[in-house]
Amino acid sequence: MNEERQEHPFSRIVVAFDASPQGHALLRLAAEVARCFESPLAGLFLEDEAALTYADLPIAEEVSLGSAAVAGLSRERMQAHSRAQARVARRALDTIAVQHQLSCSFLTYRGKVTAALSTHAETRDLVLVSSRIGTHAVPAGRDTLAELMQSAASGLMALFDTRPELRPGPVAVVLGDEPIEAAPAIVAARRIAEQRTVGLAVYVLRAAATDDPALAALRDQNNVQVLTPSDVNELSDALREAEPSLIVLSDALGDPTRQAAAALGRPVLLVRSPA
Repeated sequence: MNEERQEHPFSRIVVAFDASPQGHALLRLAAEVARCFESPLAGLFLEDEAALTYADLPIAEEVSLGSAAVAGLSRERMQAHSRAQARVARRALDTIAVQHQLSCSFLTYRGKVTAALSTHAETRDLVLVSSRIGTHAVPAGRDTLAELMQSAASGLMALFDTRPELRPGPVAVVLGDEPIEAAPAIVAARRIAEQRTVGLAVYVLRAAATDDPALAALRDQNNVQVLTPSDVNELSDALREAEPSLIVLSDALGDPTRQAAAALGRPVLLVRSPA
């Protein structure tokens, strides 16, 4: 891994958001993450596809808030409403980018968030998405992190809680057998911890002890625990005790590890290992 990659793990922060309060809160979190990595912010606004589909139904109606009058709901009126929401979203993105001194771009997409990410996420992007954003945002599959990581993005931050903001607490990073200093997950975790001035808790899943100089160096400055790879409960207990604000995982880790991290309700950042 070259020095530039270590200093800037992600070249762009992509946030998939919608017109809901949760979507705007996720936008604010994305700006905080973008500042951590000194990266531009790209807003991917998800139009409400379900509302447009509903407008096509013969039973679709709208009620005036002022007069309580009931009228038929047309797809044209719903599309106009969707365009108005997109303009509001663009202004929100521009405002928060100015506040955080970030460059930004904006794109609208109609459809599921998984398809949006597969279409628009690029190599070295970090994508932020919440389980409450977009139509069928997070699939009901066995491993939602794996489902959402099908794009070309280098990283995915998935939120499984209703509160998008990062809580107080250390950044926890879980590593496997890969060389520690070369792991993109440790680079990203360090960067976020330093920028947020919080501690770094490191969990290494290894079947046998090794004389890894990088592991010894980590022990000198951070809370480091070596855990049994097959014992998911041991990892869950350790993470729960640490009460991290964010859990960073290498995508080389298996499904049980990802599921255990997601089950804690904290934001999970899954970082792709180099091919």
